[in-house]
Amino acid sequence: MFAATLLLNACNYAFHFANARLLGPAGYGELLALVNALTIASFPAAVAQTIVARFTAEFAALDEWGRIRSFSRNATAAASLAALAVLGIGTLFRDPIAAWFRVGDAQTIEMVVLIICFNLILMVIRGTLQGEQSFGGLALSYAVEGLGKAGFGIALVARGDGVHGAVTGYALAVFASWALGWRTLRSRSADAAPVRLDIRRLLQAGGAIALASGSITLLSFADMVFVKHRLVPEAAGLYGGVALIGKILLFVSAFVPLIVLPKATAETAEERRSGALLRRAIVLTTALCAAGVAILALAPALALRLVAGPAYVPFAPLLAPYGLAMMLLALANVLVNYHIGAHRLSFVGPLAAVALGELVAFAAIPPGAETFVVTVMVANGLALCAALVPMLPLRR
Repeated sequence: MFAATLLLNACNYAFHFANARLLGPAGYGELLALVNALTIASFPAAVAQTIVARFTAEFAALDEWGRIRSFSRNATAAASLAALAVLGIGTLFRDPIAAWFRVGDAQTIEMVVLIICFNLILMVIRGTLQGEQSFGGLALSYAVEGLGKAGFGIALVARGDGVHGAVTGYALAVFASWALGWRTLRSRSADAAPVRLDIRRLLQAGGAIALASGSITLLSFADMVFVKHRLVPEAAGLYGGVALIGKILLFVSAFVPLIVLPKATAETAEERRSGALLRRAIVLTTALCAAGVAILALAPALALRLVAGPAYVPFAPLLAPYGLAMMLLALANVLVNYHIGAHRLSFVGPLAAVALGELVAFAAIPPGAETFVVTVMVANGLALCAALVPMLPLRR
Protein backbone atom coordinates (compact mmCIF):
# COMPACT_ATOMS: atom_id res chain seq x y z
CA MET A 1 0.00 0.00 0.00
CA PHE A 2 2.85 2.38 0.74
CA ALA A 3 4.27 1.92 -2.77
CA ALA A 4 0.83 2.36 -4.36
CA THR A 5 -0.03 5.52 -2.43
CA LEU A 6 3.44 6.83 -3.16
CA LEU A 7 2.85 6.21 -6.88
CA LEU A 8 -0.61 7.79 -6.70
CA ASN A 9 0.80 10.86 -4.97
CA ALA A 10 3.69 11.08 -7.43
CA CYS A 11 1.23 10.98 -10.32
CA ASN A 12 -1.03 13.52 -8.64
CA TYR A 13 1.90 15.85 -8.21
CA ALA A 14 3.04 15.28 -11.79
CA PHE A 15 -0.50 16.30 -12.80
CA HIS A 16 -0.32 19.46 -10.69
CA PHE A 17 3.37 20.12 -11.41
CA ALA A 18 2.80 20.22 -15.16
CA ASN A 19 -0.55 21.99 -15.11
CA ALA A 20 0.60 24.69 -12.69
CA ARG A 21 3.08 25.69 -15.40
CA LEU A 22 0.90 25.05 -18.44
CA LEU A 23 -2.13 26.93 -17.07
CA GLY A 24 -0.39 29.72 -15.10
CA PRO A 25 -1.44 30.91 -11.63
CA ALA A 26 -4.93 32.08 -12.61
CA GLY A 27 -5.85 28.97 -14.60
CA TYR A 28 -4.24 26.66 -12.07
CA GLY A 29 -6.18 28.34 -9.25
CA GLU A 30 -9.40 27.52 -11.15
CA LEU A 31 -8.34 23.89 -11.63
CA LEU A 32 -7.30 23.41 -8.01
CA ALA A 33 -10.53 24.94 -6.72
CA LEU A 34 -12.54 22.54 -8.90
CA VAL A 35 -10.50 19.53 -7.79
CA ASN A 36 -10.92 20.46 -4.12
CA ALA A 37 -14.65 21.08 -4.58
CA LEU A 38 -14.90 17.72 -6.33
CA THR A 39 -13.21 16.04 -3.38
CA ILE A 40 -15.58 17.70 -0.91
CA ALA A 41 -18.63 16.78 -3.01
CA SER A 42 -17.34 13.19 -3.15
CA PHE A 43 -17.32 12.82 0.63
CA PRO A 44 -20.41 10.55 0.49
CA ALA A 45 -18.23 8.24 -1.59
CA ALA A 46 -15.55 8.33 1.09
CA VAL A 47 -18.23 7.56 3.68
CA ALA A 48 -19.40 4.62 1.57
CA GLN A 49 -15.86 3.27 1.36
CA THR A 50 -15.40 3.50 5.13
CA ILE A 51 -18.76 1.86 5.93
CA VAL A 52 -18.26 -0.92 3.39
CA ALA A 53 -14.70 -1.51 4.62
CA ARG A 54 -15.82 -1.70 8.23
CA PHE A 55 -18.62 -4.25 7.70
CA THR A 56 -16.58 -6.22 5.17
CA ALA A 57 -13.74 -6.46 7.69
CA GLU A 58 -16.16 -7.88 10.27
CA PHE A 59 -17.40 -10.51 7.79
CA ALA A 60 -13.84 -11.35 6.74
CA ALA A 61 -12.77 -11.82 10.36
CA LEU A 62 -15.52 -14.46 10.64
CA ASP A 63 -14.68 -16.04 7.23
CA GLU A 64 -18.13 -15.15 5.89
CA TRP A 65 -17.09 -14.54 2.27
CA GLY A 66 -20.53 -15.24 0.83
CA ARG A 67 -22.00 -12.45 2.93
CA ILE A 68 -19.26 -10.14 1.68
CA ARG A 69 -20.28 -10.88 -1.93
CA SER A 70 -23.95 -10.12 -1.21
CA PHE A 71 -23.14 -7.01 0.80
CA SER A 72 -20.88 -5.70 -1.97
CA ARG A 73 -23.56 -6.25 -4.62
CA ASN A 74 -26.21 -4.46 -2.57
CA ALA A 75 -23.90 -1.56 -1.78
CA THR A 76 -22.92 -1.21 -5.45
CA ALA A 77 -26.57 -1.13 -6.51
CA ALA A 78 -27.35 1.58 -3.94
CA ALA A 79 -24.31 3.60 -5.02
CA SER A 80 -25.38 3.35 -8.67
CA LEU A 81 -28.82 4.76 -7.86
CA ALA A 82 -27.21 7.60 -5.91
CA ALA A 83 -24.89 8.31 -8.85
CA LEU A 84 -27.85 8.69 -11.21
CA ALA A 85 -29.45 11.18 -8.81
CA VAL A 86 -26.21 13.17 -8.57
CA LEU A 87 -25.91 13.23 -12.36
CA GLY A 88 -29.40 14.69 -12.71
CA ILE A 89 -28.91 17.33 -10.01
CA GLY A 90 -25.46 18.32 -11.28
CA THR A 91 -26.68 18.71 -14.84
CA LEU A 92 -29.63 20.81 -13.69
CA PHE A 93 -27.51 23.23 -11.64
CA ARG A 94 -24.33 23.30 -13.74
CA ASP A 95 -24.67 26.97 -14.74
CA PRO A 96 -25.08 28.39 -11.19
CA ILE A 97 -22.17 26.22 -10.01
CA ALA A 98 -19.99 27.47 -12.87
CA ALA A 99 -20.87 31.07 -11.96
CA TRP A 100 -19.96 30.59 -8.28
CA PHE A 101 -16.54 29.21 -9.22
CA ARG A 102 -16.10 31.81 -11.96
CA VAL A 103 -15.68 29.06 -14.55
CA GLY A 104 -16.48 30.14 -18.09
CA ASP A 105 -17.08 26.64 -19.52
CA ALA A 106 -20.10 24.96 -17.93
CA GLN A 107 -19.16 21.68 -19.64
CA THR A 108 -16.23 21.48 -17.22
CA ILE A 109 -18.76 21.32 -14.38
CA GLU A 110 -20.52 18.44 -16.16
CA MET A 111 -17.23 16.55 -16.25
CA VAL A 112 -16.72 17.16 -12.53
CA VAL A 113 -20.21 15.74 -11.87
CA LEU A 114 -19.32 12.61 -13.87
CA ILE A 115 -16.24 12.08 -11.70
CA ILE A 116 -18.36 12.35 -8.56
CA CYS A 117 -20.78 9.74 -9.97
CA PHE A 118 -18.08 7.21 -10.81
CA ASN A 119 -16.39 7.86 -7.46
CA LEU A 120 -19.56 6.80 -5.64
CA ILE A 121 -19.39 3.33 -7.19
CA LEU A 122 -15.58 3.10 -7.18
CA MET A 123 -15.40 3.74 -3.44
CA VAL A 124 -17.73 0.80 -2.73
CA ILE A 125 -15.37 -1.41 -4.71
CA ARG A 126 -12.35 -0.05 -2.85
CA GLY A 127 -14.11 -0.41 0.48
CA THR A 128 -14.69 -4.10 -0.23
CA LEU A 129 -11.02 -4.63 -1.12
CA GLN A 130 -9.91 -2.65 1.93
CA GLY A 131 -12.18 -4.58 4.29
CA GLU A 132 -10.96 -7.90 2.91
CA GLN A 133 -7.41 -6.61 3.45
CA SER A 134 -6.85 -7.30 -0.28
CA PHE A 135 -4.28 -4.54 -0.34
CA GLY A 136 -2.78 -5.72 -3.65
CA GLY A 137 -6.03 -5.13 -5.54
CA LEU A 138 -6.61 -1.87 -3.69
CA ALA A 139 -3.10 -0.72 -4.52
CA LEU A 140 -3.60 -1.51 -8.22
CA SER A 141 -6.83 0.52 -8.24
CA TYR A 142 -5.03 3.57 -6.86
CA ALA A 143 -2.09 3.08 -9.23
CA VAL A 144 -4.31 2.99 -12.32
CA GLU A 145 -6.11 6.16 -11.24
CA GLY A 146 -2.84 7.98 -10.60
CA LEU A 147 -1.18 6.95 -13.87
CA GLY A 148 -4.29 7.77 -15.88
CA LYS A 149 -4.74 11.15 -14.22
CA ALA A 150 -1.16 12.16 -14.92
CA GLY A 151 -1.10 10.78 -18.45
CA PHE A 152 -4.48 11.93 -19.75
CA GLY A 153 -4.68 15.14 -17.70
CA ILE A 154 -1.32 16.51 -18.74
CA ALA A 155 -1.65 15.44 -22.39
CA LEU A 156 -5.01 17.14 -22.86
CA VAL A 157 -3.84 20.39 -21.27
CA ALA A 158 -0.67 20.35 -23.37
CA ARG A 159 -2.88 19.90 -26.45
CA GLY A 160 -4.53 23.20 -25.58
CA ASP A 161 -7.74 22.03 -23.88
CA GLY A 162 -7.07 24.09 -20.74
CA VAL A 163 -8.82 23.40 -17.44
CA HIS A 164 -11.51 21.37 -19.23
CA GLY A 165 -8.82 19.05 -20.60
CA ALA A 166 -7.31 18.51 -17.14
CA VAL A 167 -10.70 17.62 -15.66
CA THR A 168 -11.51 15.33 -18.61
CA GLY A 169 -8.22 13.48 -18.07
CA TYR A 170 -9.12 13.07 -14.41
CA ALA A 171 -12.49 11.60 -15.41
CA LEU A 172 -10.88 9.08 -17.76
CA ALA A 173 -8.54 7.95 -14.97
CA VAL A 174 -11.39 7.40 -12.50
CA PHE A 175 -13.34 5.46 -15.12
CA ALA A 176 -10.34 3.19 -15.79
CA SER A 177 -9.91 2.50 -12.07
CA TRP A 178 -13.64 1.76 -11.73
CA ALA A 179 -13.54 -0.68 -14.65
CA LEU A 180 -10.55 -2.50 -13.16
CA GLY A 181 -12.13 -2.74 -9.70
CA TRP A 182 -15.45 -3.96 -11.09
CA ARG A 183 -13.66 -6.72 -13.00
CA THR A 184 -11.66 -7.69 -9.89
CA LEU A 185 -14.78 -8.14 -7.75
CA ARG A 186 -16.61 -10.06 -10.48
CA SER A 187 -13.78 -12.62 -10.48
CA ARG A 188 -14.51 -13.59 -6.85
CA SER A 189 -15.46 -17.27 -6.60
CA ALA A 190 -17.47 -17.23 -3.36
CA ASP A 191 -21.21 -17.86 -3.71
CA ALA A 192 -23.49 -15.11 -2.48
CA ALA A 193 -25.04 -15.76 0.92
CA PRO A 194 -27.97 -14.00 2.61
CA VAL A 195 -26.83 -10.99 4.60
CA ARG A 196 -28.90 -9.44 7.35
CA LEU A 197 -27.63 -6.27 8.92
CA ASP A 198 -28.76 -4.58 12.09
CA ILE A 199 -30.32 -1.54 10.38
CA ARG A 200 -30.27 0.54 13.55
CA ARG A 201 -26.57 -0.22 14.02
CA LEU A 202 -25.90 0.46 10.35
CA LEU A 203 -27.61 3.86 10.52
CA GLN A 204 -25.83 4.77 13.74
CA ALA A 205 -22.44 3.75 12.39
CA GLY A 206 -23.19 5.27 8.99
CA GLY A 207 -24.24 8.59 10.48
CA ALA A 208 -21.16 8.80 12.67
CA ILE A 209 -18.85 7.80 9.83
CA ALA A 210 -20.53 10.32 7.52
CA LEU A 211 -19.93 13.13 10.00
CA ALA A 212 -16.35 12.05 10.63
CA SER A 213 -15.43 11.57 6.97
CA GLY A 214 -17.22 14.75 5.95
CA SER A 215 -15.39 16.70 8.63
CA ILE A 216 -11.97 15.38 7.61
CA THR A 217 -12.76 16.11 3.94
CA LEU A 218 -13.80 19.68 4.71
CA LEU A 219 -10.73 20.26 6.85
CA SER A 220 -8.55 18.92 4.02
CA PHE A 221 -9.98 20.80 1.05
CA ALA A 222 -12.42 23.59 1.95
CA ASP A 223 -9.75 26.29 2.18
CA MET A 224 -9.03 26.33 -1.56
CA VAL A 225 -12.73 26.54 -2.43
CA PHE A 226 -13.12 29.70 -0.31
CA VAL A 227 -9.78 31.09 -1.47
CA LYS A 228 -10.89 30.85 -5.10
CA HIS A 229 -14.13 32.63 -4.25
CA ARG A 230 -12.71 35.37 -2.00
CA LEU A 231 -9.25 36.19 -3.38
CA VAL A 232 -8.34 37.60 -6.76
CA PRO A 233 -7.45 34.89 -9.33
CA GLU A 234 -3.69 35.55 -9.19
CA ALA A 235 -3.53 35.35 -5.38
CA ALA A 236 -5.76 32.26 -5.37
CA GLY A 237 -3.37 30.56 -7.79
CA LEU A 238 -0.33 31.43 -5.67
CA TYR A 239 -2.08 30.09 -2.57
CA GLY A 240 -2.84 26.96 -4.59
CA GLY A 241 0.89 26.42 -5.07
CA VAL A 242 1.39 26.48 -1.31
CA ALA A 243 -1.54 24.10 -0.76
CA LEU A 244 -0.23 21.78 -3.46
CA ILE A 245 3.11 21.28 -1.70
CA GLY A 246 1.82 21.39 1.86
CA LYS A 247 -0.72 18.64 1.18
CA ILE A 248 2.13 16.31 0.17
CA LEU A 249 2.47 15.58 3.89
CA LEU A 250 -1.20 14.67 4.13
CA PHE A 251 -1.17 12.46 1.05
CA VAL A 252 2.17 10.70 1.59
CA SER A 253 0.87 9.33 4.89
CA ALA A 254 -2.60 8.50 3.53
CA PHE A 255 -1.82 4.77 3.33
CA VAL A 256 -1.60 4.56 7.14
CA PRO A 257 -5.32 5.13 7.94
CA LEU A 258 -6.27 2.86 5.01
CA ILE A 259 -4.48 0.00 6.76
CA VAL A 260 -5.45 1.00 10.31
CA LEU A 261 -9.23 0.92 9.78
CA PRO A 262 -9.71 -2.77 8.80
CA LYS A 263 -7.08 -3.93 11.26
CA ALA A 264 -8.71 -2.03 14.13
CA THR A 265 -12.09 -3.47 13.09
CA ALA A 266 -10.67 -7.00 13.06
CA GLU A 267 -9.09 -6.51 16.49
CA THR A 268 -12.42 -5.34 17.88
CA ALA A 269 -14.39 -8.18 16.26
CA GLU A 270 -11.94 -10.72 17.70
CA GLU A 271 -12.00 -8.96 21.10
CA ARG A 272 -8.28 -8.26 21.16
CA ARG A 273 -6.88 -4.74 21.45
CA SER A 274 -3.32 -4.08 22.57
CA GLY A 275 -2.82 -0.50 21.44
CA ALA A 276 0.30 -1.48 19.48
CA LEU A 277 -1.46 -0.87 16.14
CA LEU A 278 -2.27 2.74 17.01
CA ARG A 279 1.17 3.44 18.45
CA ARG A 280 2.91 2.18 15.30
CA ALA A 281 0.57 4.20 13.08
CA ILE A 282 1.15 7.41 15.05
CA VAL A 283 4.94 6.96 15.10
CA LEU A 284 5.08 6.28 11.36
CA THR A 285 2.84 9.22 10.46
CA THR A 286 4.77 11.56 12.74
CA ALA A 287 8.11 10.50 11.27
CA LEU A 288 6.97 10.95 7.67
CA CYS A 289 5.31 14.32 8.24
CA ALA A 290 7.97 15.78 10.54
CA ALA A 291 10.65 15.11 7.93
CA GLY A 292 8.52 16.90 5.37
CA VAL A 293 7.88 19.92 7.61
CA ALA A 294 11.63 20.22 8.24
CA ILE A 295 12.33 20.29 4.51
CA LEU A 296 9.64 22.92 3.89
CA ALA A 297 11.00 25.07 6.74
CA LEU A 298 14.59 24.90 5.49
CA ALA A 299 13.97 25.48 1.77
CA PRO A 300 10.46 26.82 1.11
CA ALA A 301 11.39 28.92 -1.92
CA LEU A 302 13.27 26.04 -3.52
CA ALA A 303 10.33 23.68 -2.94
CA LEU A 304 7.90 26.11 -4.58
CA ARG A 305 10.23 26.78 -7.48
CA LEU A 306 10.77 23.10 -8.18
CA VAL A 307 7.20 21.88 -7.76
CA ALA A 308 4.98 24.79 -8.81
CA GLY A 309 7.32 27.16 -10.65
CA PRO A 310 9.13 30.47 -10.06
CA ALA A 311 5.88 32.47 -10.25
CA TYR A 312 4.75 30.96 -6.92
CA VAL A 313 7.85 31.87 -4.87
CA PRO A 314 6.39 35.08 -3.33
CA PHE A 315 4.20 32.92 -1.07
CA ALA A 316 7.17 30.85 0.22
CA PRO A 317 6.86 32.12 3.86
CA LEU A 318 3.46 30.40 4.11
CA LEU A 319 4.76 26.96 3.14
CA ALA A 320 6.15 25.64 6.45
CA PRO A 321 3.10 26.75 8.51
CA TYR A 322 0.79 25.15 5.97
CA GLY A 323 2.86 21.94 6.06
CA LEU A 324 2.62 21.87 9.86
CA ALA A 325 -1.15 22.25 9.58
CA MET A 326 -1.28 19.23 7.25
CA MET A 327 0.81 17.18 9.69
CA LEU A 328 -1.72 17.89 12.45
CA LEU A 329 -4.54 16.81 10.16
CA ALA A 330 -2.70 13.63 9.09
CA LEU A 331 -2.37 12.60 12.75
CA ALA A 332 -6.04 13.40 13.36
CA ASN A 333 -6.99 11.25 10.36
CA VAL A 334 -5.09 8.24 11.72
CA LEU A 335 -6.86 8.57 15.08
CA VAL A 336 -10.26 9.00 13.43
CA ASN A 337 -9.89 5.83 11.36
CA TYR A 338 -8.65 3.85 14.35
CA HIS A 339 -11.59 4.95 16.50
CA ILE A 340 -14.09 4.16 13.71
CA GLY A 341 -12.64 0.66 13.44
CA ALA A 342 -12.79 0.23 17.22
CA HIS A 343 -16.33 1.72 17.29
CA ARG A 344 -15.32 4.49 19.67
CA LEU A 345 -17.22 7.45 18.26
CA SER A 346 -17.27 10.08 20.99
CA PHE A 347 -14.93 12.25 18.87
CA VAL A 348 -17.49 12.77 16.08
CA GLY A 349 -19.41 15.69 17.62
CA PRO A 350 -16.33 17.75 18.54
CA LEU A 351 -14.72 17.05 15.15
CA ALA A 352 -17.84 18.13 13.26
CA ALA A 353 -17.99 21.31 15.34
CA VAL A 354 -14.38 22.11 14.40
CA ALA A 355 -15.09 21.59 10.69
CA LEU A 356 -18.19 23.77 10.84
CA GLY A 357 -16.28 26.46 12.74
CA GLU A 358 -13.59 26.48 10.07
CA LEU A 359 -16.18 27.07 7.34
CA VAL A 360 -17.66 29.98 9.29
CA ALA A 361 -14.19 31.42 9.80
CA PHE A 362 -13.36 31.15 6.08
CA ALA A 363 -16.50 33.12 5.27
CA ALA A 364 -15.89 35.76 7.97
CA ILE A 365 -12.12 36.41 8.10
CA PRO A 366 -10.57 39.30 6.16
CA PRO A 367 -9.58 38.01 2.70
CA GLY A 368 -5.86 37.29 2.68
CA ALA A 369 -3.57 34.32 2.17
CA GLU A 370 -1.95 34.68 5.60
CA THR A 371 -5.28 34.70 7.43
CA PHE A 372 -6.40 31.58 5.58
CA VAL A 373 -3.22 29.70 6.53
CA VAL A 374 -3.55 30.69 10.20
CA THR A 375 -7.18 29.56 10.18
CA VAL A 376 -6.20 26.19 8.69
CA MET A 377 -3.51 25.71 11.35
CA VAL A 378 -5.84 26.49 14.23
CA ALA A 379 -8.66 24.32 12.87
CA ASN A 380 -6.39 21.31 12.27
CA GLY A 381 -4.90 21.62 15.76
CA LEU A 382 -8.40 21.60 17.23
CA ALA A 383 -9.28 18.62 15.02
CA LEU A 384 -6.38 16.66 16.50
CA CYS A 385 -7.62 17.51 19.99
CA ALA A 386 -11.12 16.32 19.03
CA ALA A 387 -9.69 13.04 17.71
CA LEU A 388 -8.09 12.41 21.10
CA VAL A 389 -11.44 12.57 22.95
CA PRO A 390 -12.12 8.76 22.92
CA MET A 391 -8.75 8.20 24.60
CA LEU A 392 -9.49 10.43 27.59
CA PRO A 393 -11.36 7.78 29.66
CA LEU A 394 -8.33 5.51 29.35
CA ARG A 395 -6.39 7.99 31.50
CA ARG A 396 -8.80 8.12 34.40
